Order: sequence, then structure tokens, then C-alpha cells
Amino acid sequence: MRAYASLGLRGYAGIDFVLGDLRRVVDVNARPTTSIMGIARVMREELADLIMKARFGELPAEVAIGGRSCFGRRILRDDGPGALLL
Repeated sequence: MRAYASLGLRGYAGIDFVLGDLRRVVDVNARPTTSIMGIARVMREELADLIMKARFGELPAEVAIGGRSCFGRRILRDDGPGALLL
């Protein structure tokens, strides 16, 4: 959250970082990233609605979370060096 706030972001953003002795932000995406798949499964609110509300400064103080989601990397098609991975 501090990286998000220090960059002045509003709304949905994907932040990739490396944890170690120092935390380092390595990439910021001001668009939905793969994590949105898991987030959408556990949030009770509609993400698209929250993204629009964030654009106009109308975010709720908190959101409802229920359940859990887990996903990982798997091979969808294996045809050699250009295999499609998720």
C-alpha cells in the first residue's frame, strides 16, 4: 500500500516487487493483471464498479471478502519452445 500511495495511484493497479533486505518495486501496471482472476472470485463487490468509482474518487471505506482463491502456472499447450504458458 505504501508503494501504491507514494506513486499517487488511484483505482486498480498491479505492482510487482521483490522482497529482500530492501523492498524494491520492479513494475507498475495501471491496468488489471493476472491477480484480478483470484480477486474477482473472493470479492463480493463488482470489480468493474469499484474501478469506475475509484476513477471518480468514490471508493467505499472497505470491501467484503469471502472464501479463497488459488491459481498457478500450468502448461495449456505444449508444442516445443513456443509453448503457451499461463
